[in-house]
Amino acid sequence: MKERRYFSWDGEDLPAPACPGTLSPDGRYAVVSLGSPYYAQPDHLRLAEPWPSVVITDAVTCAPILRVRSAYTYGTFWFARWLATSDGIVVGVRGGYGIVRVRPAPGLVSLPSEWPGPEPSTTGGGRYFGYGSQVYDAAGDRWHGPPVAGPFWWGDSHRERWSHFLVYWGQGRIRWLLLPPKIEYPPFSDEIAFRVARTGSCLRLREEPGEAGRVLACLPDGERLLFAERDAEAKRAFEEERRGRPNPSVSGTPGKRFYANESWVHVRTADGAEGWVSHDWLAHD
Repeated sequence: MKERRYFSWDGEDLPAPACPGTLSPDGRYAVVSLGSPYYAQPDHLRLAEPWPSVVITDAVTCAPILRVRSAYTYGTFWFARWLATSDGIVVGVRGGYGIVRVRPAPGLVSLPSEWPGPEPSTTGGGRYFGYGSQVYDAAGDRWHGPPVAGPFWWGDSHRERWSHFLVYWGQGRIRWLLLPPKIEYPPFSDEIAFRVARTGSCLRLREEPGEAGRVLACLPDGERLLFAERDAEAKRAFEEERRGRPNPSVSGTPGKRFYANESWVHVRTADGAEGWVSHDWLAHD
């Protein structure tokens, strides 16, 4: 019989986690990623959970501590990692990356968006992050080291960056459908809602997706909208597309629920009107 054991970064035995997810180095927290990539391969649409979330829980009680909407834990050549201090975890967000801090106070701290993504060092108090051959000093907002092909990994401390010179090519790409990230606290709602944001005037609600769709209304900044995707038609379209069957909702035929190559979202207003809006001018409510 195989035995699975868990250790801290210092080699200390840890109890088996009672909750799903990736444990923090001190075994106190676990992180779970919800949702699927928007593109797993070019033009591959997933409707099941279009906006991903990252949930941090207490690793002993499984009680949720916080959730970050529009955050993810892996990319084509990148995976989320806890800080060595267990104070937070590095996740992907719209426009780059960020540290989701659990302590001393919950929050989201931005990190540079350089490829292939930040890897926190095992020492240094959560200050240093490896981006391939380069090291980013978050405290001083400084970069160290030349850009060189990798892959790379940390040595025993933040003063050591090791390399294995290997040229590799990735097949396909991973793309997430993201809005500006938002931290939420329990109890969580299953409702997916938005606010119109950043337009400076109003957002056009259209009868069909695309600039040619007839304008039904112009929604001001702050207007609350509900996601109107989760109906039987959308679920059936997702299942058929996943099995490889051609479906109009994937190719972009008007009248269906989502476009694979355009960022238009089917929504419902507070007074019950339905239509399409541009994804670029929404924020999580």
